[in-house]
Amino acid sequence: MDLPSQKFYDFALVLDAEGKLGELGAALSDLRREFGPGLDGIELFGQPEKKASAILLRFLFKEYSSGLRSRVELMGSRLRGKTVEPQRLPTSDRQEFYSRFLESFPVHLTTGWDPSEGTELFLDKMRHSQDSGRLAVAMQPATAEQLWTQYSKLLVNGEIFVPCAKRLPARMSFDLQLVGRDLRPPSIIARVERPGSQDGELGFWASAVPSDSLKAFFARQCTARQLGRRTRRRGGKRAKDRFVVQFGVKFANYPHLPPGEAVNLSKGGIFVRTFDAPSLRSKVRLRLDLPSGPVEIEGQIAHVVTAKQASGQVYAPGVNIAFSPDRSRSLERIHEMIEGYEKVHPLILLAEADPTYANALSVKLSAEAMDVVTAQTAALVRSTLENRLFDFDLLLFDARLPGFDARAFCDRAANLGGELELRILMVSAAGPRDSRPPRSAGVQVTVARGPIDEIAGRIKQMLRNS
Repeated sequence: MDLPSQKFYDFALVLDAEGKLGELGAALSDLRREFGPGLDGIELFGQPEKKASAILLRFLFKEYSSGLRSRVELMGSRLRGKTVEPQRLPTSDRQEFYSRFLESFPVHLTTGWDPSEGTELFLDKMRHSQDSGRLAVAMQPATAEQLWTQYSKLLVNGEIFVPCAKRLPARMSFDLQLVGRDLRPPSIIARVERPGSQDGELGFWASAVPSDSLKAFFARQCTARQLGRRTRRRGGKRAKDRFVVQFGVKFANYPHLPPGEAVNLSKGGIFVRTFDAPSLRSKVRLRLDLPSGPVEIEGQIAHVVTAKQASGQVYAPGVNIAFSPDRSRSLERIHEMIEGYEKVHPLILLAEADPTYANALSVKLSAEAMDVVTAQTAALVRSTLENRLFDFDLLLFDARLPGFDARAFCDRAANLGGELELRILMVSAAGPRDSRPPRSAGVQVTVARGPIDEIAGRIKQMLRNS
């Protein structure tokens, strides 16, 4: 492979078998969105037998800065890979890197402008080369919503039904590909649990093997489904509620900076996800690409989260920006957008075995401007979660509910789904000491069964401050 000319600056991320290759597509898409044409090329190299890979990122030299290095190092940390700067190597080592090291990878693919398609092809080559004898099974739900329901069933029940006329041996591993209209998620490594039938159709029940690609898919889908909801507070003091948003932001008075992405919004300010932002207390003029159309508004950088601070955390690097007083129509449009979000009541699932207790708590929560769905049997809990899992703002589980193991559900959600934005309140006979706490896929609290007002207060606290 040729060495780069002086027009370019290369970074390489080298991953071994412990690398989180499943998150590669999302990581590269983030990088493309942030740097646009400044990221001139992306090349992917793979060694399937060793489960090793290398990602070569070629930037225009004018993009090079300490901020860019920190950004790439953060990506390397996210993927659990080692960051290499070939141009900083001694001449002989640099030549060895391009001519021998990269050339030793049998799988080599160059992505287009949108790296997602090329990344999927690369991952397919890596998977199928690793296990060319593994059976591939495809399921095609009619809609994206039905596809999402299948994934919810995996979290709720730990398995899904796969229609298949061929009888497969128990514990056999295979690739399961679910495809929905306009949505093609990564394939799942699945395992045959037992034969069966559903609605008169023969097949088998299969469980899923946890993978980084599956967790990354859940994370992207959860973000899209949570738009307009109140965010979880992760520290700091906020006078106003913030809501989950997703739209582009440009720093109009800093034209050299790449665009960022709004993550949450309040009437008083905004958090912009970016790896290269103005310094603390800088005055900024923002262009916000709201769903209703662009607006411009001024503000001041109130807090900075650096790439180093965000590394390994659930929050993103970026800046909190406080809006300046504004009598223009721009601030009015932001307030109107948030007022629309505020009208949507939090949705609570009460999975409670005692109908008297459930009814009393439901009445109390409704009086507090919350919408409540009650489920008093294991079958109804499963059905509700399968169809509406991520529509809920909070799940309350009665640990005594017969036939539904809430702790196993929490463990499974964390194992398969990773860092999901789930708020879970477990009500048990003796509180936190009743038994081991479940793993959390978000925010989870175990409390003793107490008076209705006390439980309602804890729910309100979790919705606002968790």
